[in-house]
Amino acid sequence: MKLLTPKQTQTITGLSTTATYNMFWSKGFPKIVLGKRALRVDEQDLYKYLQSKKEIMH
Repeated sequence: MKLLTPKQTQTITGLSTTATYNMFWSKGFPKIVLGKRALRVDEQDLYKYLQSKKEIMH
């Protein structure tokens, strides 16, 4: 298991800082909260989450 920080997640997704944190706090996002402030997401869970949100454009 590789845990990613919001900054690492931001690099992968290309989202802004605000959008990344909004994603972390959105319902259904597989975040892990360590202590009071440290947010992490498992790398595999992130990719599964992104795949589930993928929209097919026609």
